[in-house]
Amino acid sequence: MVNQAINWGELIEKVVGGKPRSSLVKLLEKAFDCYETDRDYSGRFLINCGRRVHLVLSMPTGYGKSTVSLVLGRLLEDHTFNNFTRLIHVAPTKSLIEDLGDRAGKAGLRHFTQYSLAPHESKAPFFLPNFVITTYDSFMLNMYKASVGEPNSKYGHFELPRYSIYTSLVHFDEYHLLSFSDDSGTVDSGKAWVTLLTTIRLLANSGVPLVLSTATPSRIAEDELIKELLAYDPESTVYNVHVVGKWGEALKDRECRLINGDDDLREYQCTINGMNYRLIELLFTEKLPNLETKVINLNNEDSGPLINELGRLLGKEPKCQCSPQVLVVVNTVSKAVEWFNLIRENASKLGLKNDDVCLIHSRFTIKDRESKVSKINGGYCRVLVATQVIEVGVDLNACNLITEAAPLPAVVQRIGRVLRKGCGEASGEVIMVNTGKYRPYGKEPIEKTLNAVMDVKGEVCWKMPYGCGGKVGYMELVKKVYSDLLNVNDEVAELSQYLMGLDMNVFMSRQDLKELLHQYCSLVREEALITVYVPHELESNFNDIKLSDLIPMMMTINSTTLYSLIKASDGDVCGVLQCSSNGLLAMFHVRDIDGTDHIAQLPDPRLLRIISNTYRNALKRKNGAKYFSTVMCRELSEYWTTTSDGELRGLIALVLNPSKYNSEVGVV
Repeated sequence: MVNQAINWGELIEKVVGGKPRSSLVKLLEKAFDCYETDRDYSGRFLINCGRRVHLVLSMPTGYGKSTVSLVLGRLLEDHTFNNFTRLIHVAPTKSLIEDLGDRAGKAGLRHFTQYSLAPHESKAPFFLPNFVITTYDSFMLNMYKASVGEPNSKYGHFELPRYSIYTSLVHFDEYHLLSFSDDSGTVDSGKAWVTLLTTIRLLANSGVPLVLSTATPSRIAEDELIKELLAYDPESTVYNVHVVGKWGEALKDRECRLINGDDDLREYQCTINGMNYRLIELLFTEKLPNLETKVINLNNEDSGPLINELGRLLGKEPKCQCSPQVLVVVNTVSKAVEWFNLIRENASKLGLKNDDVCLIHSRFTIKDRESKVSKINGGYCRVLVATQVIEVGVDLNACNLITEAAPLPAVVQRIGRVLRKGCGEASGEVIMVNTGKYRPYGKEPIEKTLNAVMDVKGEVCWKMPYGCGGKVGYMELVKKVYSDLLNVNDEVAELSQYLMGLDMNVFMSRQDLKELLHQYCSLVREEALITVYVPHELESNFNDIKLSDLIPMMMTINSTTLYSLIKASDGDVCGVLQCSSNGLLAMFHVRDIDGTDHIAQLPDPRLLRIISNTYRNALKRKNGAKYFSTVMCRELSEYWTTTSDGELRGLIALVLNPSKYNSEVGVV
């Protein structure tokens, strides 16, 4: 048998198309203590690893977290590891999946995806290919026996995707989105964190190697993950990886001793709860851009400060090849549309043309969104107004940032889009705007973030967690803002036991999961995702509409969408949702026996009555939006239906009036 060391540097270079960081190469060499053999398994050679490892990666944006998956995916094209045969990369957003898929495609790496409205040719609902990129929603549903590839089957072959999961290396990317609470007051607060921890326990206990990565780690959440991995897989080696500017920065308040190290990597043995794990520091020596931070206050009556700051930033000469010149990020679609229109109204004052100002958010049709991203990437936007949709997975290199105040992890991700490439010695600005508005987040995390920034007088190193250039690192702000783990109520705490039962009890099936979802609505999010069809040039006849005539979208049933739309229309439900004389038109995507796709219409007065009554009851409550969101989510979960004429492909779809949509500002 021939044993040969893996050339990690060569693999990374093939994937990223350039010379890799030596510290990243050394990390992979150390973590994956593996070698290639000449043993052939169905055309794939065996890679033998001496130990099972779990990685908890805390790396700044752009350092190489996703590169780990791409490199392993490259190896799995013609190899199989002795402790996993495929890789499943789990990401929080569709945009992040598309970005990673684009990077894989450019590297010539064959990959498959699974998410709502994913291209049919690349879908992998059972997670069977060697390299699959999916969402937390799809992964958790498959993990707990939903079998997303067979949505209409009573039982489904749910053990098929579970087989794939339990023979994989699973990479949970940007896990901080599940671990931080936005303190929005929803009854499901902490649900995603409970689901993630339970899943980690089950997978680690079965010997599934895990990678958990984030750019905005919380020490409390990070320690909790390490404890879970050590407790449920004590035979494994857990590596906690940090990028530092100086040796020892990641060791504060930890029990550690140096084992070995060189010029750009040091390894320590650390102890937590009497259990040992390895901490690795990777030394970052590259030059970083200088970002000056400023906080301004803005009220609805006076937009002058915003326009003045924007004009000042547009007057600055960019120091590197960055675009757009100013990225403007806000927290809601309505605010994005408002600021987009405001900037255009002041275009001449700012020295802009209308086409210099672009808008992007989640409520554009797929076609319009792709067109806008293409325009942005082509450098045609001097000012880009966006929502959270650009926080992860959108490859921007903006010169400056104006951001509405948001929870700290969101701010760090937004700043990750600024001076991202080839701008090591450039300078830019970050303007945080306190509007006094908090939706869709809670008031407390935003106020804590603003206070933490002002406490250090804006002297924050946003590009390195432990600081740079004499400025405090954003990790210090994380400690101030998130001093405790999520507050989980008793109902959500019980979710862990239900999930463990679903996983381990062979007599439990997707029917049991369906009952669980009726109670919790979703395993990872606070609201239900619903498909919205936007008719083009259609007036009143929705009978037997061809799918090609409609544009599928996703929007959320929560306090910021359906509730606010109905409230704005003085309670006229039919003024917002498409109605017939009998009630609301429940629209289903149907595939006929001959394979033709249609939209089927089911007039259902009961559903309209549920929405109307729930809305009226919500108005009587102090926390009406929260109540409306929760009840609607659970009521709509009843609408899994089958038909003798065809196959229902989705839960339920709403039809939006064409007057509510235009290609310039999307769904308003």
